[in-house]
Amino acid sequence: MATSGSVDFSLDRDELIKDALIDIGAVAQEDTISPSINAHAARLLNMMLKAWQADGLHLWKIRPFTILTEKGKSVYSLSSTGDQASLSMNDTTVATAGVASDTSLDVGTTTGMTAGDIICVELDDDTLHKDTIASVTDSDTVVLTTGLASASAVGNRVYWYTTKINRPLSVENVTVTDGSDYSRPVRIISRQEYRSLTNKLASGNIVQVYFDPQLTSSKLYVYNVPDTVDKVIDLVGYFPIEDMDSAANDFDIPQEWQLAVKTNLAVLLAPSYGQRKEQFSMLKAIAVEEKERVMGWDKEKTSIYFGVETR
Repeated sequence: MATSGSVDFSLDRDELIKDALIDIGAVAQEDTISPSINAHAARLLNMMLKAWQADGLHLWKIRPFTILTEKGKSVYSLSSTGDQASLSMNDTTVATAGVASDTSLDVGTTTGMTAGDIICVELDDDTLHKDTIASVTDSDTVVLTTGLASASAVGNRVYWYTTKINRPLSVENVTVTDGSDYSRPVRIISRQEYRSLTNKLASGNIVQVYFDPQLTSSKLYVYNVPDTVDKVIDLVGYFPIEDMDSAANDFDIPQEWQLAVKTNLAVLLAPSYGQRKEQFSMLKAIAVEEKERVMGWDKEKTSIYFGVETR
């Protein structure tokens, strides 16, 4: 007998909820779950997934992203409505000089560009023109929605992306790349260290950043403040698990985590449905085991180095 050749097994939100309710004897396989019970379980599910973020996010929620800097700008807002930051930032250059109000722009390549994408063009006055792509004419011509604010010379950078990032919970591995494509690491400092800086608007190369996770939009404070517009900041971000808002939502987690989610949701639901103490203890032990299994598996495999400290 042949194997399926498929590896895309998945449960949606309400399928997992029903399996958890079956585990605790609240419903039978053939039952239809009432809207109120389903809503209660969905609330617990979302609360549990959010609480798990406190355990430390794993490989599937750690993603690199890029921020476009602006001359003189010291604070960058990171969210779906924030500054120019994306998981998939693309770049090319201006191929034919543009002037103020130009909507048609010749660039090195339009490969990957799509109508509706956000596009940012480096201008000669060291500012960033932010626009959206109205259409792509051919392999090297893109049409802007509003047109350039001022002139842009040949060789100036052009960036584009489809969506901004969601609010990151934390960041690491920060580097800055300049207009010559030279990258260098940047130190992450604490709030106290940033507040101790005497002149937070000193311009020059970015050498330190302070990350401040806020409720709706995280903030990245940079020091020094960029003195040109041709620098980008590359970071690795830890992003939140997406909400389970509707019945057919797929989980923003790998397949390997679904059993752990189901068994732990069953543990949270059990007290509401009179689960006997001995059954609850057995279910809780299974839930703990399943969560520990995936927590231990979902870690980056790296080398460990030991050395002798000299004093």
